[in-house]
Amino acid sequence: MKKILYFYGLAYLLFFTTCKHNDGLFPYTQKGLNRASYMVDGKAYKIDNVTLSDIGFSYISKDSNLYGAATFRNSDEGVFFYLNDIVFRTGRIDFRTPLIGAQYIDENRNEYNTSSGYIDIKHIDSTNKYKRIIAGEFGFVCKNGKLNKVLNITHGNFDCEYVHY
Repeated sequence: MKKILYFYGLAYLLFFTTCKHNDGLFPYTQKGLNRASYMVDGKAYKIDNVTLSDIGFSYISKDSNLYGAATFRNSDEGVFFYLNDIVFRTGRIDFRTPLIGAQYIDENRNEYNTSSGYIDIKHIDSTNKYKRIIAGEFGFVCKNGKLNKVLNITHGNFDCEYVHY
């Protein structure tokens, strides 16, 4: 009997520690659905049905570099990326380099600046004339010096259309 209970206990433990729960976040896609989701200290945010004026990667230039900003906001709060002259390719880019940064603004308009983190551009499709897609994942740690508070932005993913100038 002890062996059976041990087996079921072990199976239960393995099942619940290996299952990935999305905690209400969007699954990662590469379809140009104009949506993003992320967690702020464990609280899930889903941003859906945004337009190109709301969501950035506002332009990718013909010189094959990525410029502009991405804005994933829920009301007045949200996540913001700032990109300038990044090579137009897939791959991980660390924040806190001179040409990229991120910020989180909370519901009280307090600004949290990036102390570390990344954006991982996993998919770029520029072949469709009408629907150009950029998708990837992100996560970062940010701090508000006045409040002496640190936030963790985790499980971030985005799937957006972009404008090509």
